Amino acid sequence: MKTKYLNYEETGFYSKLIVDYLSQKESIQAFAPPLFTKESVSSIIENRKKHFIVDRQKLSEILMAQYKNVELSTKTKDNITSLQSENTFTITTAHQLNLFTGPLYFIYKVLHCINLCEALKKQMPDHHFVPVFWMHTEDHDIEEINHFHLYSKTITWQTAKKVVSGSIPTEGLKEVIEEVKTLLGTGEYAQEIITILEKSFLENKTYAKGMFAFANALFGAYGIVLVDQHSPDLKKFLLPVLESDLLRNQVYKIASKTGESLEKAGYHVQAYPRPINLFYLDHHNKRNRIEYKEGQFNLVNNSLSFSETEILSLLKSDINRFSTNVLLRPLYQERSLPNLAYIGGGGELAYWMQLKEVFKHYDMHYPSLMLRNSVMWIDKSSHKKLNKLDISVESVFQKTDDLITQYVKSNTESEISLAAEKAQLENFFEPIIAKAKSVDATLEKAAIGEMTRQIKSLSNLEKKLLRAEKRNFETKTNQIRSIQSNLFPMNKLQERHDNFMCFWAEMGRNFFDTFLEEVNPWNEAFTVLVEE
Repeated sequence: MKTKYLNYEETGFYSKLIVDYLSQKESIQAFAPPLFTKESVSSIIENRKKHFIVDRQKLSEILMAQYKNVELSTKTKDNITSLQSENTFTITTAHQLNLFTGPLYFIYKVLHCINLCEALKKQMPDHHFVPVFWMHTEDHDIEEINHFHLYSKTITWQTAKKVVSGSIPTEGLKEVIEEVKTLLGTGEYAQEIITILEKSFLENKTYAKGMFAFANALFGAYGIVLVDQHSPDLKKFLLPVLESDLLRNQVYKIASKTGESLEKAGYHVQAYPRPINLFYLDHHNKRNRIEYKEGQFNLVNNSLSFSETEILSLLKSDINRFSTNVLLRPLYQERSLPNLAYIGGGGELAYWMQLKEVFKHYDMHYPSLMLRNSVMWIDKSSHKKLNKLDISVESVFQKTDDLITQYVKSNTESEISLAAEKAQLENFFEPIIAKAKSVDATLEKAAIGEMTRQIKSLSNLEKKLLRAEKRNFETKTNQIRSIQSNLFPMNKLQERHDNFMCFWAEMGRNFFDTFLEEVNPWNEAFTVLVEE
């Protein structure tokens, strides 16, 4: 296995905000914490100690209870127990419950988290670091999570339930697993992952329980601690913030100002706060937005409404009826866990950066933010073809037409560039333009226009020459298109499209182990793993 690193900006897939954050541009520093580095860990730990007020014993008990009826690895059990110690801290990532994990980056986030904790333990053996995966079990955008891509085929779970994802019954998943089974084949590793799927989802009644079991089967051996956010005991840690959001709308007021500042600085605002950033979970597990109007707290698309006294009473007596949105969830995580850093994708880090002043308002620790490891796997066959075509790994990130044009120009024996002729034309027109100007200054523009028209004609002819030469290279250009289609399915990064099971079917758990061995958790570069 050969490892290559590319600057994130060079890939063309990352926003200005993320590129500026990684390079620590002055324009981003007002919104983001300093980068999480080997050198900064000690000071971050000291700051975290001052801002963690949760009863560690209670936290450990809550998390242990979530593993009831789940096979608990020794490493995970030890990690949960270690949270009782003041020298234990977490590194957290989080995600929606995408069907069977969805795109590869779901896997990469968790593995990055695990890898970073191992690196920190080696660096600071007198402390303990626990990888945490926070499960978004209360999200309700089912269309976003009910499918995944396997071997160029989209597999969809046709569930009619329009409820929060964690509460969806696992009915219908047997048919989905059968479809996966057909695609993966009968190899040893394929059968292994099918067995894990069947045990996880067919032996559990809700999707949250199934995903908890599945993630535990995949990552438990590495000590990951899973957290189901649909927990009344965890939500009680956040009670003062939830009350404040209902009554004083502080997140809305502060994050809106930050959003305006981000836009003025030239950055895209990822999430827009609402006056109330809480949802109400009704008795059918449907999530309803809460709005305050004319002295009442009303549920959008629901006839229920509450007075201030009623809603505060309900918040205290049945807190699990309330669900945080995308801007309150970071506060929920950080209030619950002794966290040092959050690992997320570019979009996630963008909305965390809207919250720096919100964390300050509530006197909460604002964690370091780490862009998750991004990885592309170039299989042996694609690598061989690239070598044969003499195309570098860096070049393959170009747009297909640009790469083909570069390849044809580099390999043609014909002279298809008309750059010299265009230069000669400019030289030819130089005295003509001067003569026209001397006769009548207004004629200068006409002469320049004529030159421009003729140069444009040459440029059009040059394009025709290139197109004709590309036809002569048809076999090679088709190979380039095929390689790029494989590495960038639907013109996306591989990690944003493909599901991990196509790799597991070939490599089994060695797929994870190779990632953990080859990918540097501290590296702020895009990683390309090349099979040789």
